[in-house]
Amino acid sequence: MAEIAPDPYAVIDDAVAFLATRMDVLAGQSEVTAPHPATVLRATAYILKLYRQKNPGYKDSWCRRDEPGIFHNIARKFDRVESDILYGREPPMNDVADLASYALLYVAWRLRSAAGPAA
Repeated sequence: MAEIAPDPYAVIDDAVAFLATRMDVLAGQSEVTAPHPATVLRATAYILKLYRQKNPGYKDSWCRRDEPGIFHNIARKFDRVESDILYGREPPMNDVADLASYALLYVAWRLRSAAGPAA
């Protein structure tokens, strides 16, 4: 079982740091295939702000049940966004951001798990 970071923002901060290491790859792609790096950073800032607003109520519940629980949260948010799209509705930005947040948290969780408890 992966160790939960004592700092509640450490996992998402790890995800943001990982994203920053990939900015060179994004910068080499055209606007057609990938968003501009500045747009990616603005989106990340939006997700981080939303996460920090919601985290006091949820804390580490997103990873309490390890990978199966993480996938359940991602699937739940995906289903909500997909339903809006299938019915021709614009998904609320918070739902889309929540989905992205869970995906970033999962990437960070995997990185932390691969590095071991000291990471």
